[in-house]
Amino acid sequence: MTVEATHKTEPKSSQEELVNDLLTIVTVFSARSYGKRSPEFWQKTKPLIDEMEGGEAHGNDGENGEDRHS
Repeated sequence: MTVEATHKTEPKSSQEELVNDLLTIVTVFSARSYGKRSPEFWQKTKPLIDEMEGGEAHGNDGENGEDRHS
């Protein structure tokens, strides 16, 4: 049995790898900061979620130290 690669990629330079790593770090931090994991998102949506579940809005979910959404 012989395996033949039909799609060959050139090895990345150290600089290209560093740039890709930094872009990944920036992407992850910005997604956490501005995305669904941000505290502002949960402050805005917690009352709506509670209302839909039939409960009452309790304000900031993180006040008592628990963080069920992360």
